[in-house]
Amino acid sequence: KHRDYGKYNIHTYVNRNGKMVYLNEIAVDVKASGTITISNVDSQTGSFDVTISNITAPRGLTKVYVPTWTEAGGQDDIRWYVANRQANGTYKTTVQTSNHKNGLGVYQVHLYYEYSNGQIEGIATTQTSLSNQGSIKVSNLNQQAGSFDLIISNVSAITSIKSVKVPVWTEVGGQDDIHWHT
Repeated sequence: KHRDYGKYNIHTYVNRNGKMVYLNEIAVDVKASGTITISNVDSQTGSFDVTISNITAPRGLTKVYVPTWTEAGGQDDIRWYVANRQANGTYKTTVQTSNHKNGLGVYQVHLYYEYSNGQIEGIATTQTSLSNQGSIKVSNLNQQAGSFDLIISNVSAITSIKSVKVPVWTEVGGQDDIHWHT
């Protein structure tokens, strides 16, 4: 049994009357791999789940690391999460934005394996985004009076919300007539 990475050459021979006769060959490249899936992205709680599946680790896996950070500020908020093995053979961890300065925007998510010999190897990368959420809708538009109502709904944020402010201006003259509504 081979337990290492690299290219393996496999040749097939048949014994015909005591002579080994070559039939064919194939080459297989064995390397560590895994698939990162992001799920349950929740801007309100400031969290998302990272699941590692399709794991190939011929050298024997001891830990699955998921280093994660926000793009803003580089790796100043990097945290190395340890993913836990699930009953179905996948590994999973939950990323909390509170571990990353409650950062919004793009989160870099990497995958590393630690082997029984202590070696750590980078396997894959992905990213996801977290942002404040909210919907805005115009109602009661009155063209003659030049008025309308704004309906702000489904507002959520990673940190508590003190107020919601809505800037409104006309396109003519840029923002020279901006008015902030609360």
